[in-house]
Amino acid sequence: MVTFEQARREPKLRQSYLEQIDFREFTPYVETILYLEKYDPKKDNSKHLGYFESDFSHYDSISARTEVSDEMASDLVGRKSRITVYGALFDFAKTEDDFLSGVVYHEGKHTEQLFFGSFTPSTKLIPAYMSRYPKPLWKHIFICNEARNQVIKMDRDAYNFQLKMAKEVQTNVSRKILRDIKRSCKYWNSQKLIPFDNFPAGLETLLNLYPKNQLL
Repeated sequence: MVTFEQARREPKLRQSYLEQIDFREFTPYVETILYLEKYDPKKDNSKHLGYFESDFSHYDSISARTEVSDEMASDLVGRKSRITVYGALFDFAKTEDDFLSGVVYHEGKHTEQLFFGSFTPSTKLIPAYMSRYPKPLWKHIFICNEARNQVIKMDRDAYNFQLKMAKEVQTNVSRKILRDIKRSCKYWNSQKLIPFDNFPAGLETLLNLYPKNQLL
């Protein structure tokens, strides 16, 4: 068995350490877990229609990522996720509970959300009234707005769950990580959703800011 401290010291042991992690109630929703030293967007050619990234303000790289790779957003439901952990998380976490707080209780929560369809940004979401707005750009903005609403709800739930576990289940989460989780909870809980019934007016206001030749 590889310990957390061994994995921190020796990068070659990190994949083995990750494969030992118990995802508890989220185990049925995790397909694989992978270690990479650093995320390189130039080498990422896959289509990630459902993915969530975690980072820390002290690092300029992603520390963990949960994703379902597929060409059809509607196919995300019922699909297991891949969690990728990057070197930044091993560098940043001071204790094993710090590390597991992000991997199990945050990314693990996202795997459950994606499996049960909390994130479905597809054309199926477009309500009937959008037929009054024929230009493709308008429908694109609508889908982006609904995807934003779903991301807010999912990260809000994930951070709130992560904070609950850090307080009630885990025993060695550092003050720094606990402070970061609380800050993230405050941010996501403060984000406002734009509901369907308010969207047409907001959409037209937004589009009025563009020159007419950009709306053709």
